[in-house]
Amino acid sequence: AHLALGLTGVGAWSPELTAAMRDAIRSCDRGAGTSRQSLPLDVIAVAGLGIPDAPLVTGGPAAPADFAVAGAFYMLREVEISAAKYEHVRVPANTESATWLLPSSKTDPRAVGVSRTWDCCCAVESLRPACPVHALQRQLARVAVTAARLGKPAEELPLFHTRSGEEVGKHAAVGTIFRLAEAIGQPIRDATGAYQYGGHSLRTGGAHMLASRGVNPFRIQSLGLRKSSTGRALCRRVHGNW
Repeated sequence: AHLALGLTGVGAWSPELTAAMRDAIRSCDRGAGTSRQSLPLDVIAVAGLGIPDAPLVTGGPAAPADFAVAGAFYMLREVEISAAKYEHVRVPANTESATWLLPSSKTDPRAVGVSRTWDCCCAVESLRPACPVHALQRQLARVAVTAARLGKPAEELPLFHTRSGEEVGKHAAVGTIFRLAEAIGQPIRDATGAYQYGGHSLRTGGAHMLASRGVNPFRIQSLGLRKSSTGRALCRRVHGNW
């Protein structure tokens, strides 16, 4: 609008306005909203409910429980997990590990280049229902079934998709988190009526889960970082130290 009006002189376009516009576009792409903290979602409790694979909200992800487990263990925001593709995850045959080439960074929600690996957690009794490796194995199988039904290559589909094989939108992803919180008996609003859960609840849920099991805070921080080469080494097989 500024340029269309042909403003000149004091109102002319400036480098400062260019920087502000770039920041605004990046914030919109990231799905950034008001500054607030999202309560952690207890994905261990969610995984123990045996929730069916049907989406919990219109346009939400199929297999919402595995959606939450994967997002928590890999400490992802809702836009990051929604942007992930089938081809970003590798679960090699005859192995008990899953590697995820993360689909998003804070500066580019479509960036690819940082991978995280988890080993099977089934040996840890308290985590067995929420093993991230088996959650991703199940999801890869679901994507293959959906791709065959739609007549598309699995590589073209989102990792966590809607019934029609489409990418899950931000509002549907957050709505799913709301429904999951309610399913484990947690109110989604506080006493003032403000939402307590949000798009970061899987990420904070993962951090809370690890911290409650005695994982070193620096390891947790490394797992959540995207650009730390040290973090890439520290987060791998974190659960081996529990």
